[in-house]
Amino acid sequence: GWQTIERSLIKHGWDYTLIVGTWVGYASKLLDLYDYLISGAEDETDLIMYSDSYDSIMLASPEEVLGKYHTHLAIRTPNNKGILWYAERACWPHTELESQYPAAPTPYKHLNGGGFIATPQQIIKLIELKPVVASAEFNDQAHNTDIFLNHNDQANIQLDYYCEIFQCMAHAGEDDFSVVNGRVKNNITGTMPCCLHFNGHCFND
Repeated sequence: GWQTIERSLIKHGWDYTLIVGTWVGYASKLLDLYDYLISGAEDETDLIMYSDSYDSIMLASPEEVLGKYHTHLAIRTPNNKGILWYAERACWPHTELESQYPAAPTPYKHLNGGGFIATPQQIIKLIELKPVVASAEFNDQAHNTDIFLNHNDQANIQLDYYCEIFQCMAHAGEDDFSVVNGRVKNNITGTMPCCLHFNGHCFND
């Protein structure tokens, strides 16, 4: 999985860093990222894009991603000054939270833990907002969903409702996508996502 996304990053001209740590469950994703960022490895004002590495692939250049982040998303999400996060169709892992999600313009209305775009300081603030427990029971998606639903006045998480940049493939229908000029098109939103995340169940079963 890592070799696949690495080849796609190289092909599209990305400057990337592989963060390696000791796996103690899903908490490792946030804890290892936090340790990396507080070490000062990244300029605190730069935008960085984080993505799960074993089940994702990049389809576009950093210039395309930044262009969409600063223009299309600024138009569609005028208050987008915070963390831009993956969105998916399913409310997971706690389906009972479905009714707590705000109304959205597309079926992609639920937070997915697979990736986001933010400055290092925004990510550090988010991780410090609620303790991350290093245990096998911890689920990062549930953790960040709680922040989005209950503490977003502090975190300022925005979801990529139109899949301009991020595309979660889980729980989608086989007719939701087509291929146009070698790129995957989301037939529901009309967009050409930049990063595909093959999370969970692909496709509906």
